[in-house]
Amino acid sequence: MTQAAETTYDKPFSVLLVDDHEVVREGIARVLGRKFTNCKVGNACSYGEAVDAIHANSWDMVITDLSINGRGGIDLIQELIAIRKNLPVLVFSMHDEQDYGIRAIKSGAAGYVRKGAGVSVLLEAIGMVLSGKRYISPELSQSLVSYVTKDTDRPLHEKLSDREFQVLQRIAKGVTLKEIGGELHLSVKTISTYRARILSKLGLTNFAEIMRYCIKHSIS
Repeated sequence: MTQAAETTYDKPFSVLLVDDHEVVREGIARVLGRKFTNCKVGNACSYGEAVDAIHANSWDMVITDLSINGRGGIDLIQELIAIRKNLPVLVFSMHDEQDYGIRAIKSGAAGYVRKGAGVSVLLEAIGMVLSGKRYISPELSQSLVSYVTKDTDRPLHEKLSDREFQVLQRIAKGVTLKEIGGELHLSVKTISTYRARILSKLGLTNFAEIMRYCIKHSIS
């Protein structure tokens, strides 16, 4: 990847950091403090805390992980934007851009940065999002092109709905159907229906085959 462009955004702004790891939130806050002047930072470590923070304050942007305590990052993106229309949400996640980046952008995120991409890339993305633009990395851009053109080589799990994909993620982690229902605020019967749809769409027949598929495609 080419070196990220230097951001020139210099206006005061406020940002809500959503991540269930304190060290990640503190790391981002330090990066922001070194680069930007008059930057107000807020913190949330769960889905519920993030929603409460959006109701309580007018943030200029949100930086969130996808793996958070509660219903999950995709649902969070959609709910935050429903609460505050046009709220810029930048995803900062360890998950692969091909699978998760497309879903995040489809859900309304203004950009997607992989953890480990480098401080300069994160700063570039923040500057672009604050300026009203979107940040799409070259890798994610190529994935989006393949998605739009309906590339026949795309993996089957890309055909899953966001909710089905959320259930698949949790199955891959060994979470029980009852626990998945609790996390997503859905009944066990509903989760079982989602599991049946997943099996059908992926051409699988049982739980063991789901686990092998998830391992093969690095879904977690």
